[in-house]
Amino acid sequence: MKNFDLSLYLVLDPILCADFGMVETARAAVAGGATIVQLRDKHASTAAMIDTGLALKRALAGSKARLIVNDDVEAAIAIGADGLHIGQEDLDADTARRMIGPEMILGLSVETEALASAVDAEIVDYVGVGPVLPRRPSPTTSSRSALTALPASSGSARFLSSPSAVSRPNTQPMSCRPERTDWPSSRQSAGRPIP
Repeated sequence: MKNFDLSLYLVLDPILCADFGMVETARAAVAGGATIVQLRDKHASTAAMIDTGLALKRALAGSKARLIVNDDVEAAIAIGADGLHIGQEDLDADTARRMIGPEMILGLSVETEALASAVDAEIVDYVGVGPVLPRRPSPTTSSRSALTALPASSGSARFLSSPSAVSRPNTQPMSCRPERTDWPSSRQSAGRPIP
């Protein structure tokens, strides 16, 4: 099993991080305990993702934080990122694994119990589960129900989940969004679901 810590997972978004920038936001988050930094920019070109990713890699050098690239396998490889995170509408996990090789971390988003049950732990290193709380519709998303339960893990894939998730290794998401500031620390949530 690859050695990485999902206890505080930062998802960077250029719009949400506009006040400070993604690199400075990542630096501050890592100084505050973030263990994973995901570069996520749904509108950036691969070249722009590579530029931002290389800047993030330099900023994270010397820390224990891992850099994960969302969706863009070409950028993840060019950056020399620690991993790639894909969704259900992106590459399938098997193809992504073949492209990034066995050493890079591979994460996969799942939104239903059926998708979670279908994860192959020999291919996928961790699963991002959600939504687990009902989501308000936005201009780009529809209202979705919360995932109500997770299947027992049949392999070694780890679960990264949103608040109210079932008890798994100490994991909690972090984003630039100011809506919720009362996330418990990993010490407060050790071994218990996050409220």
